[in-house]
Amino acid sequence: MNITRRDALLGVSGALGGAAVLLAEKDATASPVQDPLVHLWQKRSQLMSEADRLADEASAIERTLPGWARNFAGIVIEVPGCQPKTCRTDKAVAEALGFRGMPVRYLVEKNGQAEWRRKEKLYRDGRVADLERVRQRFDHERERAGYTAKNAECDAMMDRALEIEGQIVDTQAVTMEGLLVQALFSAELEQENEPKFLTTRLGKSMGIAARRMAPGLAQAERLAGGMPS
Repeated sequence: MNITRRDALLGVSGALGGAAVLLAEKDATASPVQDPLVHLWQKRSQLMSEADRLADEASAIERTLPGWARNFAGIVIEVPGCQPKTCRTDKAVAEALGFRGMPVRYLVEKNGQAEWRRKEKLYRDGRVADLERVRQRFDHERERAGYTAKNAECDAMMDRALEIEGQIVDTQAVTMEGLLVQALFSAELEQENEPKFLTTRLGKSMGIAARRMAPGLAQAERLAGGMPS
């Protein structure tokens, strides 16, 4: 039977789950030099947990907002002969107004096209100003309620977690625990269908580390990084 890298990683993900709990509970100060990846995994777990908490708090605040402040509705532009257009950006306003055909009378009048374009610009500028007022009201209400700040905290926490993930990918494992961290992370990336270049890079790193720690595992590098997904 042909076993792919994805099969190998996902097939052991259940067993690795128990090990993940042990790694998360281990003292973060235990041999940080010997186990750098364990320390990174613990830090990532803490950041992700904090991000989840902040996301829950932001969602709780959002639920208290009036309906118009939960989802940005934008403005509606009536277009002759077409369905009304809901616009949430300046670009959408311009596109909606593009459906407004030039009346015949402007085509036959002297300077008619120029006059039509002038009036259309005034109308477009007015609708863009309307949209901006709606957006400011929307933003102000979310800021007043504390949602914007809480959401920004969550985003910042996630950014820090992503930085740690980059370090997990690029750090060479020096112990079996470190190799386990990378195996856990690789299985997680596979399950979430993350970009292949990440899992490929991580898999090669795991293979090199495994062969260094256990030279007899001649197939380790192939299993971790060289097999087709």
